[in-house]
Amino acid sequence: MDMEERLQAVITKAETDASIWHNIVHGDNTTTVATENGAVPTVSKQLKDVREAITGGVLDVVAKAEAARDETLAIKNDTNTLKETTEMLKSETLTLRNQAENFKNQCETTFASISSTTQTSVAQIQTETTTQINNITTAGTTQISHINSAGATQVALATEQAERAKTYADSMGVKDLSLYQAISGLSGTEIVLQDEVVIYTKSVSTSTIFTFNVAGLTKTDRAITFELYLTVTADNLTMTFPSSVSWLNGMAPVITTAQKYLFAFRSFDNGTTWIGNLQGSFA
Repeated sequence: MDMEERLQAVITKAETDASIWHNIVHGDNTTTVATENGAVPTVSKQLKDVREAITGGVLDVVAKAEAARDETLAIKNDTNTLKETTEMLKSETLTLRNQAENFKNQCETTFASISSTTQTSVAQIQTETTTQINNITTAGTTQISHINSAGATQVALATEQAERAKTYADSMGVKDLSLYQAISGLSGTEIVLQDEVVIYTKSVSTSTIFTFNVAGLTKTDRAITFELYLTVTADNLTMTFPSSVSWLNGMAPVITTAQKYLFAFRSFDNGTTWIGNLQGSFA
């Protein structure tokens, strides 16, 4: 090949390469230019691809940032909720603690009050017990004195009655019969006195009112003496005698137990007034 041909080949090659390069430089952003070493995108397409790659990466970063922001906000909200719940629990705990303190104070106050009241009650019981013991001791001493006095009175009366009985027996000529006394069982509650009867008997199961009748007695210059022997078959009965009866030492007898009781009555004014006495009780 001569010089002209070679020169013409160079020019043709240059023109071809210039056209390819022109297309690469001035082609649109969608064109790819074919070269001997493969397809080459235009400058505009390369810039577009680079921009899209950069924009796409930024969008991914922005999307991830927004997702992270949303998660952070959610965590923040959860944290605020936990904070509010914690504050509420703290407040409730303080309230419960205060209530517990109040209960504790009330329990201490109640215990102190109970302790004080108990001590006061014990002191009152001790004082009352001492008072009752003293009262019982005093009453016992008084009763013993009454019993001693009544015993002395009974001895004097028995002696007087024995002397009168002896005098009566001597005057009536029945000295040998003085150990015997007539007994009459009562069918009712009226005691009809008779010259020859000294002891009257009756069994009672209820409270009873007795009356005395001296109309049948023939002696008016003698003391009247008779005894009433009661068999009581129930507890806590009331035996009522005429209001003309005065009891020794001013103590009317009280029937508290079911057993046998022996009463004695004496009159020195033909039955107008009487002296009464419970001589004893027997099982």
